[in-house]
Amino acid sequence: MALITKIRKNFWFVLILLGLALAAFILMDVSGNQAISAQGGNPTMGTVNGEKIGYRDYQMAESSYFRNSGGDAFAKRNSIWNFFVEKALVETEAKNLGISVPKDELIDLQFGANPSPIVTSNWRNPQTGQLDIAQLNEIKTAIENDEMNPEFRAYWAQQENQIIKSQLESKISNLVSKAMYTPAWMAESSFKADNEKIDFRYVKIPFDGINETVELTDADFQSYITKNKHLYTSEEETRNVEYAVYNVIPSKADSTELYNSLNVLKSDFSKDNTVEQDSIFAVTNGGALPAVYFKKDQLPEPTKNRILSMTAGDVFGPYEDN
Repeated sequence: MALITKIRKNFWFVLILLGLALAAFILMDVSGNQAISAQGGNPTMGTVNGEKIGYRDYQMAESSYFRNSGGDAFAKRNSIWNFFVEKALVETEAKNLGISVPKDELIDLQFGANPSPIVTSNWRNPQTGQLDIAQLNEIKTAIENDEMNPEFRAYWAQQENQIIKSQLESKISNLVSKAMYTPAWMAESSFKADNEKIDFRYVKIPFDGINETVELTDADFQSYITKNKHLYTSEEETRNVEYAVYNVIPSKADSTELYNSLNVLKSDFSKDNTVEQDSIFAVTNGGALPAVYFKKDQLPEPTKNRILSMTAGDVFGPYEDN
């Protein structure tokens, strides 16, 4: 009651404090948005080996690497972060060793007779399960004629980064493996150590067979600690960190905006049946192309009965599923 009375007596002072706090919050939010804008909408998520990792680059890598897969979101994001860590380290070692992936080699890994496993995984024909050569040729033509839209170009650039990293890792691995040599004497010694048999006798004295009681004093503990200081010291200073987690949940306005944008895409997709390359249309607009067929029980609940009654050329949706 005393506190409430004080607040009533100093109402205008409290109101001013609240106003200042609100103004500070707004300024902080504005400065944060300006900082993101200053970075071109690609704020830095972290630094690996001196190389800054942008948020947009991270998102594009996630879309490219897991375009046709489900699974645990946290595990996938952790995998993408590990990809950037490995990429920075591999590129540094490759540069020191004079190893690179020339442009003609990169093109061959994307469109040649022996494409990268990343390409064969991302561009399978959903009907045959084999690499979709026709679709890759269309993409190659679009690249050569500079007809790729910015989103698909960014996606393809991320895929190229993955191919380059994989190829550099392969070259470094081959360099190391072919540089290793095991002399005959070492192989013989290792074989002998693994296979030689020895007969010996031993006596076992179990702890529970000792009747004596051992009492430790403070001096015993101090002596042990003195002799094993390295077990209780750390060269690096440590910190305890507390953090907060904010769940990002879309508002009704967000859902409505997304629904409307999907309806626009649906109209472009189905209008006069002019969209011949439906898979490229889906990928370039943030979608995905599963490389497998589905049984009725495997389809999302809202679509099961409707899809089975559709004919070629029909378009269903948008619909909400979780």
